Amino acid sequence: MTDQDKKEVMTEEQVTYCPPPVDPLVCEIKEPWVRIAKRGVVKNRQKAVVYVLGFLLALIVGALLLWVIGKNPFSAYANMVTGSFGTKTSSAETFRLAVPLLIAGIAIALAFKMKFWNIGGEGQILAGGIFASHVVIYAIHNGGDMPTLPLQALMILAAIAGGALFGFLPALFKTKWGTNETLFTLMLNYIAIEYINYLKQLESWKPPRTTFPKIINFKDALGQIVLPKVFGVHIGWIFALALAIVTYLYLARTKHGYEISVIGDSLNTARYAGMNTSWIQIRTLMISGALCGLAGYFQVA
Repeated sequence: MTDQDKKEVMTEEQVTYCPPPVDPLVCEIKEPWVRIAKRGVVKNRQKAVVYVLGFLLALIVGALLLWVIGKNPFSAYANMVTGSFGTKTSSAETFRLAVPLLIAGIAIALAFKMKFWNIGGEGQILAGGIFASHVVIYAIHNGGDMPTLPLQALMILAAIAGGALFGFLPALFKTKWGTNETLFTLMLNYIAIEYINYLKQLESWKPPRTTFPKIINFKDALGQIVLPKVFGVHIGWIFALALAIVTYLYLARTKHGYEISVIGDSLNTARYAGMNTSWIQIRTLMISGALCGLAGYFQVA
């Protein structure tokens, strides 16, 4: 038997890499030079490597762009670090600004895990802030003598309700009528923005003796909407860190988290398994919106 005859029999997948005409008994094995495939299981160490490499790659690309426009990348990055963390005041301000972003990121992750593309995080944050602000305006126009704890509790409940409403609407329309959640949630952002512009025009929302559009400073009006501070930053950052842990446990260790994962993998599989997919999507988007609404509360308070 010649060497040509001794070549192993090809599988159907391997034959596809042979140029025609194909003889499965004699065809040379030709594997692709590069093959990309999704890993079935990704270890934590591999995830960490991906995150670190992604961060470094972002720094390199940013440095190249700065270099192209004639700027010193090292000076730019140094100014970013010193401007954000150079002093105690700047560090506190950086963490304060990071609180709503962290909460919103966690909230949006719930929807994204289900492959529900919630692009309305901004609108849901604004909705939470708007609803919480209505509580404050009511307190201002009723003497401003509401105790701090009841006022804060009502603001939190109102913010949750506002954010949940802005999460409920796109989920309802998606599950009932198949609307595009990306466009729906995106458009709700502009509704929230324009409603704030409308509130600026109302006399009841303006500071005294002010004619141009502006919303009254709640802290100046009541003097009691001040969140306790920890290490110079309001307690929202502690809530955000705790929320990250709770959300991880919710997704990884609960029935709801499992349902979200199944729907994210295959909506048809979830239906075949007997899951109420419509309710699960609505429930998850309401939770996502409610968390964004809490971020709005922290911005107002």
